[in-house]
Amino acid sequence: MINLTSRYPAILALLFLIISAAVSFYFYKNIPLQRIKKYFLISLKTLAIFLILVLLIEPSLLAVLSKNNEPLDLILVDNSRSNELLNGNGETKSTVINKLLEKNIFQRSNYKIFTLSDSLNRPELISGQDSIKFNTAETDMSGALNKLITYFPDKNFASVTIISDGIFNTGGNPVYPARKFQVPFITIGIGDTLQREDVVLSDVFFDDKAFTETNNLIRAHIHSFDLIGESLTIDLLREGVVIQSKEIAVTHNHQTDELEFTVREANPGIVKYSIVISNIDGELTFKNNKEQFLIHYIDNKTNILFISAGPGYDNTAVLDVLKRVNNFNLTERTVKSANEFYEGSIDLKHFGEYSIVFLLGFPIPQFRNEITSQIASKVKEHNIPVIFFAQKNTDYKKLEMFDRSIPFTLSRFNQSENEFNPLVVSAADNVFSDVQGDINSEPPIFKNISGIIQKSGSTALMTDKLTGEPVFITRNDGKTKSSAFLGYGLWRWSLNSKPGKEKTLENFIIESVNLTLLHDKVTKFKVYPVKDIFDYSENIKIEAEVYDDEYKPVRNANVTAKILSNNGSVTAGDIKFNYAENKFYAAVSRLPFGDYIIEGDAEINNNAYASDKSRFLVDSVNTEYLVTKSNFESLKELSQNTGGKFFTAESDESDISNAYDTISEQDIKTGSPKIKKHYNLWENKYILIFIIFLFSVEWILRKRNNLP
Repeated sequence: MINLTSRYPAILALLFLIISAAVSFYFYKNIPLQRIKKYFLISLKTLAIFLILVLLIEPSLLAVLSKNNEPLDLILVDNSRSNELLNGNGETKSTVINKLLEKNIFQRSNYKIFTLSDSLNRPELISGQDSIKFNTAETDMSGALNKLITYFPDKNFASVTIISDGIFNTGGNPVYPARKFQVPFITIGIGDTLQREDVVLSDVFFDDKAFTETNNLIRAHIHSFDLIGESLTIDLLREGVVIQSKEIAVTHNHQTDELEFTVREANPGIVKYSIVISNIDGELTFKNNKEQFLIHYIDNKTNILFISAGPGYDNTAVLDVLKRVNNFNLTERTVKSANEFYEGSIDLKHFGEYSIVFLLGFPIPQFRNEITSQIASKVKEHNIPVIFFAQKNTDYKKLEMFDRSIPFTLSRFNQSENEFNPLVVSAADNVFSDVQGDINSEPPIFKNISGIIQKSGSTALMTDKLTGEPVFITRNDGKTKSSAFLGYGLWRWSLNSKPGKEKTLENFIIESVNLTLLHDKVTKFKVYPVKDIFDYSENIKIEAEVYDDEYKPVRNANVTAKILSNNGSVTAGDIKFNYAENKFYAAVSRLPFGDYIIEGDAEINNNAYASDKSRFLVDSVNTEYLVTKSNFESLKELSQNTGGKFFTAESDESDISNAYDTISEQDIKTGSPKIKKHYNLWENKYILIFIIFLFSVEWILRKRNNLP
């Protein structure tokens, strides 16, 4: 039922109607016309004038909708693929769910049953339990609830029921979106809360991008449950071939082990690895015994632009180290005068080719601001990592031109020169840990600044031994990296009389560079999947980037691609990309299990511009099998926070039914909700058209009767 209300009393509407009728009657009072026609024209005019008066004084109407329909009970079923695992009683969780939905309590007409569906966050209405497919790759209950409430913007809910094992392995806490429904949640737990016999490869840690000819560490976390006395074989495979094996003896009921493998590749490219644990008889599932992953190996050649404040001992010492490293392509620029370098000017057009910019004491007060500003601008434009080593004559005011490329600021300048000893901060992830003893015992060097303030997100890896101020700071802001060493006089370390005296300085400089490098280098065109491994139920999403000769994003390119299977046959061809926000995007329908190559091409002005290729895998993602023990505590929390109740699949049907009946009684007491809506009459074209229609009909009838 809809009730229209106004800000003004009803007597005002009656007054408007009287005025409209009086004006219309006066207008036709002395016009000779048949009585029926006259009264009809008077009615038309009265109605049109009345509507105009109403619009002038009441431009909007408030409609109050009383909803008398029966409140709706929503049921959301977790149809993740882990429900196909067996319970302790020999039944699958999916069988238990189907039996539960067959009970009379879920056969009411006002119940609507949804599953999480094939793609996350998109609940799907089902017509019956036979249509449920337990195949979702992850359980995002929070996302599903957020989406579900949008399906019924004005609906009156009585309750929401969640049937699940309580393992929500992605998304946020479902308690918060559950509160939006403002109704009790009935949760029904499925599965075992006791851990069954199983071996789980729970995590694999690795750098997905690594340099060639560099050791890359792979760490595997393995959990063994109730398998005392068993021996596990863990294999590392490269492109399907075993390259390393390790053994684990299980001595505890709930045992956790961490294994490390080291790999190294000579050539750039994308390599597929797998970690596989031997299957043990009696395991709950073998689907969590393996994981495959890709590592992108990048050419280890590092292009360094080295800008020095001028000739000096530190300049010679640092350059000697950088020139000894084979994979460093060094471009030197040493300040000669206010506007030139000894080696010539810097080619700004090819600035994007540099992997890192190394500033030794640069900039200095005497050097031209315009050139310094151009260098800083190019660094920012191409997101090039910067490593800064201080010198006595550094101009820290000019250094501020590099903005976010420097990980610190100063609260004061021009401090006197002091000796200090760098102290390596003790931390497991400190890259200088291996040379900590050597650096801490080196002769003191110099610094001439204090009031050092770290920028947010930065980390101090070395401090002044005496004052505790940071002297080596590194930062990664998500877009680029930067590091700064605020001491000078490193040449003193080479004067140390101990054996291997040059090794400390060499390790310090090389680690400083490697720490600051970004593994991704800017190229003119790259095409890549949004992730390395897609589940077989997902669509394949691809992105591409195109840059011009100055490494600025290009938007007018024509980007196409094709996907090839590992036998070379074309699986998807002529893939078109759309441009948005400095990238090109494309999507391909789901693909079967396999190993695939993306070959992409970019054209500009109908001319071939660049090509690139990438790789991805399609597999059954094992997220749903990493935790196999039901988590009823999460379901209880959901019910308690919404005023509902928790049950298990074994609970008595009458107890569950009573919970719904109690909710229904509460809903009757609160009555039907009211929804208020404002309607702007001036923006309603139909009212305006109707007024014009009334005046038009009146005008036509007057002309047909030869009236003025």
